[in-house]
Amino acid sequence: MVLLRNEPTQAPWQARPSSSGQEIARESAPEPLLPLNPGRLNSLAVIGWLASEQNIGDLGSSQVHPPSVVTLLQGLTSAGSEHGLDVRYHDGVDQSGAVALARDCDAVVLVAGSSYRDEGEWIIRAGGDRSTLRLIQHDEQLIEAVASANRATAVVLMGGSAFVTDTWHDHVPALLMAWYPGMEGGHAVADLLFGVSSPTGRLPCTWPASKNTLPPFRRFARSIEYGPLHGYRFMEASNQVPAFPFGYGLGFHPLSWSDPVLESVTEQTAGGFTVQLAVTVTNNATRPGGEVVQAYLAQSLGSCEDPLLTLVGFTKALVEAESSTKVSVSVQVDELPEIIYLGENSDPGSHLAVKIRSD
Repeated sequence: MVLLRNEPTQAPWQARPSSSGQEIARESAPEPLLPLNPGRLNSLAVIGWLASEQNIGDLGSSQVHPPSVVTLLQGLTSAGSEHGLDVRYHDGVDQSGAVALARDCDAVVLVAGSSYRDEGEWIIRAGGDRSTLRLIQHDEQLIEAVASANRATAVVLMGGSAFVTDTWHDHVPALLMAWYPGMEGGHAVADLLFGVSSPTGRLPCTWPASKNTLPPFRRFARSIEYGPLHGYRFMEASNQVPAFPFGYGLGFHPLSWSDPVLESVTEQTAGGFTVQLAVTVTNNATRPGGEVVQAYLAQSLGSCEDPLLTLVGFTKALVEAESSTKVSVSVQVDELPEIIYLGENSDPGSHLAVKIRSD
């Protein structure tokens, strides 16, 4: 799962103090919506028909048959009950009813996205490639209406690939991509939303700002060739700014990095080199945090005159509360580059350069 947004919001329940004096002023200041604080919540609305679906993916060759599936509604209801919350559900089909429930609850988890009916190999009568990266119009309108009714709205998206969220994502403080989360997905999503676990996922694909920034797409083509310039490299080559870049993902709090170092260069007997890089990641918060250190190499690709960054290695690490850990990344290269870049995603602005050789 990937946390894409987690902005401060001044929800009414955030102003409910759990103490007095100076702590009241601190607690009433705007803070990120997630993780949800059950100590200040009395009620939680779960909205969207996908929340009650066993939505675990395709009905084609990748279909699986787990012995049981925990839906998002079941997971959130169970977690809410443990915290003494009144968890209430609406399928979202009737927008006015969903909005009324949102107004009546302290916070909202709105579930939308895709299912096997929209994408995958299930194409005998329906399914196959999506015709658009947008949500259906009803879901976009539902998100807008619910977010207007309750500022403490977290949207959870389900599906197998990117979505275009430009018309609504700035209107919700929190956005989580759950993909098809599997048989225990309901518990996993609830654990993350309530802070039992920390978000450590990163995007394996680029989320475009709009469909106009994408290469041509022919849904019913028998064959098509894109070459190396697609995804994040296409975005970079065409100077497009994505909504969420490849490799992007948030934690509940930022972690700090030291300057990266070159640990070793080993020439392999079969040819090529193994380059070992390291960076120290520090977590000053009181809860664990995750980081994915990504290594990129500037390469000449296709017809693009300027070198483009290509992911050549990554390491995922969990950093305990109030501690630091060294994270090493191993990179395999045919020839030694001058520089390898370490960063948090494919955005060049996030990278630290590590000098590998001098010409």
